[in-house]
Amino acid sequence: MKQLFIQTGIGLLLLLTACHNEVVPEDRGEQVTLSFDLYKAELTKAENATLMPAGKKFYAYAYEQGSTTDQVPVGSGIYTVDNKGTATGNLTLYRGVYNIYLVSYYDDYYVPELGDNYLITVSNEKDFMHTALKNVTVQPTPGENKMSVPLTDPFSRLCSNVIVSVKASNTQPVTVMWLTVKNITIDNLSAPLSYQLGTDNLLTSSALYTESLSFNGDEFGSTDKEAKVPKVSNPKVVLPINGATALKFNISLEIQYNRTGEQGASVTEPFSYEASVRKIFLPGMTYVFDFTLTFFGALNPADLTLGILE
Repeated sequence: MKQLFIQTGIGLLLLLTACHNEVVPEDRGEQVTLSFDLYKAELTKAENATLMPAGKKFYAYAYEQGSTTDQVPVGSGIYTVDNKGTATGNLTLYRGVYNIYLVSYYDDYYVPELGDNYLITVSNEKDFMHTALKNVTVQPTPGENKMSVPLTDPFSRLCSNVIVSVKASNTQPVTVMWLTVKNITIDNLSAPLSYQLGTDNLLTSSALYTESLSFNGDEFGSTDKEAKVPKVSNPKVVLPINGATALKFNISLEIQYNRTGEQGASVTEPFSYEASVRKIFLPGMTYVFDFTLTFFGALNPADLTLGILE
């Protein structure tokens, strides 16, 4: 009996020591490589969303369930969409439950990356969009260390598009024969903003400066110089703005007009105009600034009217 008591006591001591110094982690197996099946349902015009075509890239950032996104993700990877709507990349995770955040510039080459304070800096001309997968259980396909995850929501755009159009009005005090856009600049656009993974909006900024955006003549789709044919720019991506500061337009044109009213007596000269308007830019919207020029010649340069389409 005495010997049995001693052996039991030693066994208990060893058990308590093992519990106190337990460092053996749970066996989660090998890491699983994830692919994504993109959202393919038809979108309505009311949705602030887009489908991701083949060739576009996005970044996937993964956090364990319950973790906040102001820290290092447990995994990340760059993905490319193929022509079947499947995105493959290099995000690998152990078995478990995760929140996965996908961000893209809708680009074939560049992807958004986390910077200071685990935020993404978004600038004008960057078509930033995002989507998220919550509570994803990572469990590999039997016999393989990979898993396909379907996207239940499309990517949502957080920026706006701007298009500028210029033409001469149908009735002119001085006959305008040809009109060419040399350059259009928009001042007082938003300075770069930040985005935190898992949120639905860009963060507001206390920056005291704004940015400008220029459209050069090569960016206008119409090659017809006929004055009454609209000269329409390619769209450009801009950050949302609240309309507190008026947008300023500087418009540089080259105009060929009839100086004397006589047939064939024409001259080609550069002309510059300015216009301003207060406008709110909402995410996912396209705004067309349509300028119509009534030309009075060199002495009384112009009457420039502006129509805005959304």
